[in-house]
Amino acid sequence: MKWRPAHELWAGLVIYLMPLVALYAFVFTDSGWVGGGAALALLVFGMAVDLFLWPLGVLKLGADNTGTAVNHQAVGE
Repeated sequence: MKWRPAHELWAGLVIYLMPLVALYAFVFTDSGWVGGGAALALLVFGMAVDLFLWPLGVLKLGADNTGTAVNHQAVGE
């Protein structure tokens, strides 16, 4: 297993706390479906990134993921 930088560990911690946020939003607020649904959507997205996209190298956190990076090295060097 590859160790991750601290900022990614904090992001993972936030991702896995989302079900608690969803539960709180659903139980203790009047618009529980809205808050709970948003939190669960973030949870699913975060789990996809954490478990599949990041380890497979599809998504490199902190890198240019758009494929538009330009190599600025001068021609002939």
